[in-house]
Amino acid sequence: MSIFGLDFGGNHIIDYIDYLKSCENIEFVLLDNRLYELAINVALRLKIKGSDSVYVAVSSFYNLMLITYDNQQKERGKEIINTATPESIYYTL
Repeated sequence: MSIFGLDFGGNHIIDYIDYLKSCENIEFVLLDNRLYELAINVALRLKIKGSDSVYVAVSSFYNLMLITYDNQQKERGKEIINTATPESIYYTL
């Protein structure tokens, strides 16, 4: 299996996850009870899908800007966090 020009051999998913874990700019976040509860509250408050609320909740919990192409995450999320598209960040550098 080849993803972005990288060959991951037979155990495609495991190899790809191991590759992602080795990237210094990517951090996997364990969703514990605090984040689950925060995501539920975000979903209810912002009236967004549960999966979208996880992204907003994690960004809020770690006090990070959410950079996304998802309009609902960006527009509704900006009520509680800073949001942007990748292009808007690129053009401000």
